[in-house]
Amino acid sequence: GSDNIAFVHLTYIPSPVGINEQKSKPTQQSVKTLNKAGIFPDLIIARSSQLLTKQMRQKIAMFCNVDTSSIIDNTDVSTIYEIPISFYKQGLHEILGSKLKINVKPKVDGLERLVGIIKRNLVSPQRIVNIAICGKYTELGDSYASIFESLIHVSANLDILVKTTVIDSTNFDEGMLKGIDGIVVPGGFGGRGYAGKIRAI
Repeated sequence: GSDNIAFVHLTYIPSPVGINEQKSKPTQQSVKTLNKAGIFPDLIIARSSQLLTKQMRQKIAMFCNVDTSSIIDNTDVSTIYEIPISFYKQGLHEILGSKLKINVKPKVDGLERLVGIIKRNLVSPQRIVNIAICGKYTELGDSYASIFESLIHVSANLDILVKTTVIDSTNFDEGMLKGIDGIVVPGGFGGRGYAGKIRAI
């Protein structure tokens, strides 16, 4: 039944440059499209550069048939690990728990500690460690996303700031390692760039 499912709609609230006004039309259109398919959001997460105004909340609630308390802000943050903390403070877990009739008690202490260390080290790091990532998929921005995220976790755990440099193993030169404290050499397929990886190690 309806108690066993919850529809959460993530939507974008643009603020066009020069207008300085949030626009709800994209959200209205996307919710209307969902409604035509028989999907009615229980909760709306609004992705925007700044907090929603009271008027914008009321407008979304009216045209999208949700309560204003079921509209969650998802603004720009300095690190993605702030997002679940923000959701927690806005009571997202309580809204979903009420809808699904489950008791949810998130533990955010560890996340708050992680975020605190990351933000502090971005401003005034106790120590900086320079790490090179030597691979052959450097032209693709997300190729080594998991490695970048793991280094963020490491930096928080060791209370340091890790600065990364990406090196293309197909054009490797030993001079590229000047000032580097450590190297991460990711795996890859095929023979291209393997010689540069070996030289880097």
